[in-house]
Amino acid sequence: MLGKWKYASKFVEPLSSSYDTIKTSIKGPMVFYASALTVIFWLIEAIVVYFLLLSFGIDSIEFLKVLSTYTTSLMLGFLSFLPMGVGVVEGSLASFFSLHGVSVSLSLTLVIIIRLFTRWYGVVVGFFALKFSGGLSLDENTS
Repeated sequence: MLGKWKYASKFVEPLSSSYDTIKTSIKGPMVFYASALTVIFWLIEAIVVYFLLLSFGIDSIEFLKVLSTYTTSLMLGFLSFLPMGVGVVEGSLASFFSLHGVSVSLSLTLVIIIRLFTRWYGVVVGFFALKFSGGLSLDENTS
């Protein structure tokens, strides 16, 4: 149906290949592997947050509370449709820490350090990987 319009016809092939990729991705063991890797990733991030809290002398929040508050604030950031949930994640995580008895100034400091170690570290590594792999080059012949 999109192929009838000149402007939309260039999207037919990419949409069709995307549909095929998604269709094969949601079948068989791929869903299990993707779900398992997602759970492992979130657990590792929660462990990082927990150890950062411990390094600042905050041992009043147990690991399961850290896991639930961190993932809840990330979900709120995802639902905000802002890039990486900027502002929403920080505000909600600082609020959650304050509700657990951490001072506001320490909560904000912790949130900035947590975001640096969990999100922005991966972004920086990704940019370096793109640069060294040639992914940022404008030359169309290198693909």
